Amino acid sequence: MAAMLSYELWRSAFGGDESVVGSLVEIGGVRRPIVGIMPPRFDVADSHAEIWLPLVIDRANRQERSR
Repeated sequence: MAAMLSYELWRSAFGGDESVVGSLVEIGGVRRPIVGIMPPRFDVADSHAEIWLPLVIDRANRQERSR
């Protein structure tokens, strides 16, 4: 599973080092490759997200869409 970082987190936690793309970072006890950095000030619905992870869909529970 991959991770995308916000521009702000990339600057503050990684010093804007471009070489972090492709490296592994531990998130919630799981090591994930950083696959990219979002553009400055990118935000969705004022959520102030710092990390984006892929959506995992439970095939056994496809009809439940409220989660």
